[in-house]
Formats: sequence, C-alpha cells, structure tokens
Amino acid sequence: MDLLFDGLDQLMERVRHRFPVALTLLGLLAWSAVAGVGSYLFGTESLVFGAALSAGPLVLVALAAVRGIGRLPWPVWPVGVSTLVFVGGLFAPQAAEWASDGGYGWVISVVVFVYVQVFLGTLQAVDELCRRRAVRLGQVASPTADRTARRRVLQLKVLISTQLLALGTGLGNPLSNEGRSTVGGGAPFVQLGIMFVLLLAFVGVFLRRRGLALVVSVGLVTLSALYLMAVNPADRWTTITQHGWLILTTAYLWFKAGTKWYWPWPPQEPPAPPPGHPGHRGYPGYPGYPSPHWPGPTTTPRPW
Repeated sequence: MDLLFDGLDQLMERVRHRFPVALTLLGLLAWSAVAGVGSYLFGTESLVFGAALSAGPLVLVALAAVRGIGRLPWPVWPVGVSTLVFVGGLFAPQAAEWASDGGYGWVISVVVFVYVQVFLGTLQAVDELCRRRAVRLGQVASPTADRTARRRVLQLKVLISTQLLALGTGLGNPLSNEGRSTVGGGAPFVQLGIMFVLLLAFVGVFLRRRGLALVVSVGLVTLSALYLMAVNPADRWTTITQHGWLILTTAYLWFKAGTKWYWPWPPQEPPAPPPGHPGHRGYPGYPGYPSPHWPGPTTTPRPW
C-alpha cells in the first residue's frame, strides 16, 4: 500500500512539473465540478452558499500563484484552508446518518476527500508555475520554501482525513454503533481506544512529532481491526466497504507523516540525494552549496 500511494504521488509530481498549466486548468474545472455535485447532493444549491465556500480557496490559489505555497505568511495559509476544514466538519456528520439509514455514508466522505485532493493538486500546480516564474526572473528561492510547502500540503491531508474518520464513521463514538450488532461487550471499549487515538491525531497535526504520528497510524489499524472482530459477520463487510478505504488512507497518511523529513517540528536536515542525482551539487558538503533547490534548515518553525 505504501508503494502504491508513493507511486501515485511521484506520478502526480512528474505530471505537475511537466504540464503545470494544463493541470491547473483541469484542476480548477474538476474542483468546480466536485463542489457543484457536493452542493447538489447535500441540498446546498444556493449560489450564495457556494460562492462563500469557494471564495477562500480561490483567494488562496491566487496568492499561491503570486508567492508560492511555501512563501505565504503564516496567518494566510490557515485562514485560506479553513474553508476546506469547515466543509469537512459540516458534511462529515451527515455521513454517519447516511450510513445508518441507507448504507451510503461513504459517498459523503469520498466527495469531501476528492474535493480536498483536487484542490490541493491545483494549488501545487499553481505553486510550480510560481516557482518557474521566479527562476525566469533570476530570483533566489527561499531555503525553507520547499519544506514548508510539502509540510503544509501533507498537514492538510492528514487533518481532513482524520476529521472525516472521526466525524463521519462513528467508529470513535462508544455510544453509537450506527445500527451494527456486536458480539460480546468489547466494542465500546475498542471505540474508546479509537476515540483516544483520534484525539492524539488532532493534537499531532500541530505538534508534528514522528513518534506520535507512527503511534496514530499503528493504533488506527490495530483498533479498527479489533472493532471489526467485535462486529457480527453480517455487519462486518458493510463496515469494511463503507469505511475501510478511509481507515487505510488515514493510517497511511499518518505513517507518511512519521517517515518524511519535512514533517517533524523542530525541523530536521533533509537527506542529501545520492551521488549523480541532479540536485546533489546543491546540498551541504558538496559543490554549489547553498542551492536554491535545497530546502535547508529553518530557524522559525511554525505549527501550521
């Protein structure tokens, strides 16, 4: 699974570097389509409501096109992505209701997750256009811009997936099993454990400790498996099909956070590329240092 997700990330990065303009236009078109479908499904056809939800992200795209994701001032980024977090918090609780009524709770989680992923892909394509423009103008890249941009994108992915898992599945709520029948009385205790891990996850989004991220990843997989063992076989497959993809995705994102050099706070030195790599010359201890492509250490770490 790690190889699959890493392969997709590398593929998207290559496409983004090769076709940034086309990816930006396609991303904006797809993001608008997903936002429109989501508004229709959730009964929010109002143009005013749709415009209010789109204003913040569009302003963030415009600012990223001018300065880049890594160069955005600290208050601008959390304010800009707050709309995406609001969308997740607004619609995720409805997923639990749909899951108990008709078994289609996964639809809301998928729509919100795709909505955020498409927007972040568009934002990264715009950031690549900004980087290319800076190179043409002969501007020196910030040593922390690449680190900050990568960390901010991963941080938002982790937060949204954790939010959907906490609010849209009911797995961390020991008072409700969404109509599932359980074997024995161990399910509520397992759900208490899941709730504790999810609380650690929300704290870990801002603390950014590698050990905590790995604990959350392993804890989500282990406790979710124990919970499935406590559910009757008749309801087990339904739970897996509705929420299994979200559990695995969230666990993978936390595992990625625990293993990537740009995640921890305080920051750590990035690993140098292997000899012969095009970026090898710009790293500490090699000719050409400092290079604008080297993320470098930062002296002003931020939690977001």
